[in-house]
Amino acid sequence: MLTAWLLPGAVVELEQYRFQGDSTLPYSTSMVDIASDAVIALKNLPGKIAPGMAVKGRLYCPATAASVDFTAQLTADKSLVLKAGLLQKIRRAIPAEQQLYPVRVDLEFASQTSCLITLILLDRSRPGAILPSSIKSVNGKNYFYYGNKRKKRLGSRISWIANNKFMGKTNRQFAQVGVHSNKIACNPYLFMQEKDGQIVLDEKTFLKHLERQFLMCIAEDPDCTIILNWMLLMPPSAQKLFPEEMIKLDTGTPYIANPAGKCLQPSYASEWWRKTAGQMLQNILTTLKNSPFADRLTGVWFTHANSGEWNHWGYREQAIVDFSLPMQRAFGKWLKNKYITKENLQQAWGRSNVDFDSTDLVPTREQRLIGSGPFRLGGTAVQSSVDYYEFFQEYTVRTIEYFCKIVKEVSEGKMLAGSYYGYYWAHYCAMPYHAQDSGHYGVKYVNSSPYIDMVGGPASYWKRTTNMLLHGISQSLALHGKMWEAESDTRTHNSRGRKQYGITNNLSETLAVLRRDFTIMRSGNSVTYFYDFGADWFCDSEIMSLFGQLNRLDDFMLNRPERFPRQLAVIVSEEVIPHLTSRNDDYQALRLFQKNMFFDLYRLGVPFDMYLESDLDKLDPDKYKAFIFINSYFVSDRTMELVKTRIMKNQRQIIFYYAPGVIGKDNNLDLERSYKFTGIKLKALPKEFKDSPVSLKSNSAIKTADPAPGPHFAIDDRKAKVFAVYDDGTPAAAILHKKDHSAIVICHPAPDHLFMRDYLRRMGIKSYQESGSALCYFTGDLMTIYSDEGGIFTLCPPSGAEIFAELFRQRAFPAAKKFKTSLPAGGPASNTFFFGSQYDWFKYLEADEVMTK
Repeated sequence: MLTAWLLPGAVVELEQYRFQGDSTLPYSTSMVDIASDAVIALKNLPGKIAPGMAVKGRLYCPATAASVDFTAQLTADKSLVLKAGLLQKIRRAIPAEQQLYPVRVDLEFASQTSCLITLILLDRSRPGAILPSSIKSVNGKNYFYYGNKRKKRLGSRISWIANNKFMGKTNRQFAQVGVHSNKIACNPYLFMQEKDGQIVLDEKTFLKHLERQFLMCIAEDPDCTIILNWMLLMPPSAQKLFPEEMIKLDTGTPYIANPAGKCLQPSYASEWWRKTAGQMLQNILTTLKNSPFADRLTGVWFTHANSGEWNHWGYREQAIVDFSLPMQRAFGKWLKNKYITKENLQQAWGRSNVDFDSTDLVPTREQRLIGSGPFRLGGTAVQSSVDYYEFFQEYTVRTIEYFCKIVKEVSEGKMLAGSYYGYYWAHYCAMPYHAQDSGHYGVKYVNSSPYIDMVGGPASYWKRTTNMLLHGISQSLALHGKMWEAESDTRTHNSRGRKQYGITNNLSETLAVLRRDFTIMRSGNSVTYFYDFGADWFCDSEIMSLFGQLNRLDDFMLNRPERFPRQLAVIVSEEVIPHLTSRNDDYQALRLFQKNMFFDLYRLGVPFDMYLESDLDKLDPDKYKAFIFINSYFVSDRTMELVKTRIMKNQRQIIFYYAPGVIGKDNNLDLERSYKFTGIKLKALPKEFKDSPVSLKSNSAIKTADPAPGPHFAIDDRKAKVFAVYDDGTPAAAILHKKDHSAIVICHPAPDHLFMRDYLRRMGIKSYQESGSALCYFTGDLMTIYSDEGGIFTLCPPSGAEIFAELFRQRAFPAAKKFKTSLPAGGPASNTFFFGSQYDWFKYLEADEVMTK
């Protein structure tokens, strides 16, 4: 039971907590039960007070302006007794339904000393049950709901971090702009101990710790809700007690870098860990479910492994994992489900001495690094690695799902559950140790899980002031009723640290980046939570004003039309991931592809949606004129069939980059399978073929900015019309018109925006940036352009727009077929444009001061 559930007559101690950049504000970190008199200990207050001294006071609620005056005398030990009737009177004047609610107490003593304190009143007559949290779609945009109340798109922040840092002033500022959801760091391992040969949690002390955090958040924001950021680590003593359950590194290192100390952590596959950590979670959630905090609890966000982000152990040590017996067994179980018989397994792996119970199933470093080039080729020699990486993406999700299921069961489905997960872009070329080893490429399993509601994380830290790309395939999640939560740990001009993290130099740059990020996040059907590592990076009146403005803008746009139709769908592959190399010495094609996604795709000026290949049976293909399969180097039979039956229809343009479908089921190049996938025949060029840009035959001046790296492929199909070539004239891109669609193969992993903008325009796909290289983002009737280099850009309004207006500058202009605009050089800058009617523009200006500077 929570220790703060007061008995009648209990003494309430006040805590002096100094907020950064704020005055000291004493308040209780205990609840004050209005069913009985409350004794408030004032002996430690500064100022001259004495036993028996007269006190004039006022209980009041700043949120509702309700107040009650009273007089009293201090007791012999300098305590103040507040009568139950007085507490009940002020609580009845506050309409809020939560069991816990803060009130201020303004005191004036006969000695002319005065003080202000905060009490958290407990009213057990209120319902006090967990309200159902959910994800709902409103006009195609997903939102979190708490009961029937929609949360703001900029709606959460991490309020308590692992070092127990709490920024009260910042909490109040965020609350004022609609950010009421508090993610609170929960680190049970700090409260675990060894007892009778087991690891046990000191539940009483841990609950008291949580209670203190909860109450401080409520004191600063009466409407706050709570998400538990629950860390699943075990203390160092677990390694001593259960060494066989710990992960095993190929380097033999007996520890890994982790917050719990210099020790190993349990394998993901450890049944002991799952059962022990799961029971602790269940016990705490059951207690909280029956506590006065229940009506503020909305979800649990699980953190684990490196940095708490479910990046699998080992990368800090440059070690390959996990060779523990629990993981060997888990992999063997998965293999049995795939191969059925050991003979099938032995044939696939080319090993006559292997079966499902072998203790050396997890591939070694040497096995994972077989081959050369960007693809994992090598026949049976690489099949164990392909299998393992396919298994591990799924197993990571199943591990997260195990704990999410407990949340759903305890809360009877009312609380949300999720974790950091789905980091597609930055991990893509971080071989080895990240990439496939991270386990982050199983979003399709998240999408099908009945227990996982949300995943997310920060954007890549790579040149953030140059580019921005949501780390996960957020629209895939939204399509399945899930949510990508984008972590905004933007290094503002108030921050300190390494420049590669994208620190802005001044307020103007900060606002430019934050406006850009809002448009990206909203266009990707994501929401945002803020994380400043307890350093108050966002504690600035103009930044907070912008957050409020953006939330009001999002509210206003709920019923606004999509002015920029998505004619293009970009399809990203997860099933190719196990088939990509684990080496980091010969993968330029993958690196160039990653660079294109970060720096080029949004420069097209073409609105697009992005999905996984596993979404092909669920998305609506009739919305799009064209599809781009950007990295489908390996395709399953399922994907191939869906492309044939659902996508290659209605005269669509189907574009394939680089080497579509060339990786065969036998882990060798299979150009026949590629032909079956696209309908266009390819050939592999000799190793001696030099890296070369690809240029249009009709205009050789239009060529890819980067040469195509090896291995090189070329068009080898007389039926297809070649429209681009390598420098030596070798066919590099072609189109084949079929009865119901056109197939296009471009043998380059990352054709740049100028090349593709020209080609898409010829195909009837409109670019709203006729010239220039600004990053362009679209949502509703808004278009944001962004650049850290500046320049002059020619933009083309959408059809039917009477005017265009600079949203944050409140300047409107008559629409034209195209117009020029500029961004200053020398650092991040952005401009957001509204396109529509004069009437709608006036509505924007009038709507809840949306345009307030």
